[in-house]
Amino acid sequence: MMLPEFTWVDFLLCFILLVFGTYGVFFFKRKLQITSRFFIPFFYAKLVGLITFIGVYYFYYQGGDTFLYYRSGEMLFHQFITSPQAYFSLLFSDNHHMIAKLSGICSVCGFRGDYSAVFMIKIVSIFNIILFNSFWAISIVFCYISFIGSWFLYKGFEKIFNVVDKHQLVLVLFVPSVVFWTSGILKDTLSYSALGILFYLLVTPFKKKSLYLLFLSLCLLLFWIKSYVVLCFILAYLFYLILLLIQKEITPPQKKLLGAMAVIFLGLITVEVLHEFKWLNHAFIRLHDFHDFHSMNSANTYSLGTIQYDVIHLLSKLPQAFVTAMYRPYLWEVPNVLMWEMALESMVFFTMFIYVIGSIRIKIFDTIRKKPMVFFCLSFVLFLAFVVGLSSFNFGALSRYRVPLLPFYIASLLFLITTFKNRVKAV
Repeated sequence: MMLPEFTWVDFLLCFILLVFGTYGVFFFKRKLQITSRFFIPFFYAKLVGLITFIGVYYFYYQGGDTFLYYRSGEMLFHQFITSPQAYFSLLFSDNHHMIAKLSGICSVCGFRGDYSAVFMIKIVSIFNIILFNSFWAISIVFCYISFIGSWFLYKGFEKIFNVVDKHQLVLVLFVPSVVFWTSGILKDTLSYSALGILFYLLVTPFKKKSLYLLFLSLCLLLFWIKSYVVLCFILAYLFYLILLLIQKEITPPQKKLLGAMAVIFLGLITVEVLHEFKWLNHAFIRLHDFHDFHSMNSANTYSLGTIQYDVIHLLSKLPQAFVTAMYRPYLWEVPNVLMWEMALESMVFFTMFIYVIGSIRIKIFDTIRKKPMVFFCLSFVLFLAFVVGLSSFNFGALSRYRVPLLPFYIASLLFLITTFKNRVKAV
């Protein structure tokens, strides 16, 4: 695939964005009185991640979604230049119309009716127009968006897990695979950033009504880009509210939220039953297609054994899917150089897990009882690990799709370890 050319317009735009970005992080560090010494280094780490991301996609993959999203957005950009009215007609058109219009590109990249990919193309096309169709400038803006969302996610953990040393908690920012996969033009970049801000709002009491609108907007954005992420997030939060209710620690606003979520949940189940499980069966078809696509288009596949597409059988795969998502590939399963990074990360995650189990044992449940937010984080990790472990079917996709759960996993284990150590010291 041809790398988008780098013209004097690209140079000028990139120079302006880098200058303003660098000035911006120093300005907001001073303005918002950010005392963390990791704020600036993390900004530079994201830029390095972006350079690495583009280099890997061009020289190793020799193509991929990031270029295809840009090229698809470029088609809409040219449509805007030719006829703004036609462009806005496409922008607000239904997905079927968009897929027909972009059929050539969609067939190449495997979107094949993936509505979230079509929505992503629409978003990218807006940046194409604003940034004069510059792939490089759009990539930098996506990198900045990810930086903001990642920092909000970290600040959220800092609020709820304040007993953890900040020098340890900052590890959630510098996970190599997270920095890499959330730095370029991908759905993962926008979804991860939205998740980070959403989580921060969730653990911070709303003082302005406008924040409710922002919260709902982020939920919708995340649903349109990666619906399974926000569904796992909401389900984990629902379980968290139920735990608070059982422990009689739930606040009146949380009671109202729990009631609303229960009504919506029961309503969706009722509609699904009345429609003879239409959405569920569609999900099974998409999952089957996903398995076929990844198994045929990648050499780095893994297997969960025989898969039957019904609820009971898929749930029986939960332990295997979770272990696969969190701790594979094992070192002896590494097929290429790029997978070494993922394998080493997985080994670190497994070592942390073994250390927690070996040191704390039954105290884990006591800690979770006293700090229900840990239950929320670990529930989200469990649900999302099950989904991505079950659906990815190759290690390359798995490395990407598991990114949102990694900070929650690391922060939760660090909290459990720190809490246990503090108790030992107290004794």
